[in-house]
Amino acid sequence: RVSQEEDLLRPVSRWLLDRGFEPYMEVPLGRRRIDVLGHRGGGIGRSPLLRAVELKNDDIQFARGIDQMGTFAEYAHTVYLACTPAFCAEYLDRNAESRGVNHWDPSVLERKLTVGGFGLLIVERDSVFEVLKPAERTPSSTNITSAVNGLSSVRRVDC
Repeated sequence: RVSQEEDLLRPVSRWLLDRGFEPYMEVPLGRRRIDVLGHRGGGIGRSPLLRAVELKNDDIQFARGIDQMGTFAEYAHTVYLACTPAFCAEYLDRNAESRGVNHWDPSVLERKLTVGGFGLLIVERDSVFEVLKPAERTPSSTNITSAVNGLSSVRRVDC
């Protein structure tokens, strides 16, 4: 079990690196900060690609994270939630209890993320599994430039 969101940082950063993205932490996007932003530089005729990942392993933080992810979607081409299997199980368990049913609705988390076009990464120890693919977005060039310029003031994650 991962005890803190920070414990998700290195596995998610390595996952981004393996896909050609440079990981940065606590990058300002609008008036908020994304936990991890993967940046793949553009080339001739190509603009940079940005992959935003919110690290959550706490129910209260998760509710706030869903709202934040809506803001991040204006700046990144894809937006993910990363959490542990234990968090997912606890979320499903709490949802079943709050609705007064005796069984899980295994799609409740998927529906919540799909509505916003968000993906889901499950982090188990050092492994990261893409469980739900996010919607591909086309942020404005102004927002992309703003996000990329913000990278100079934050720390790249060393994996």
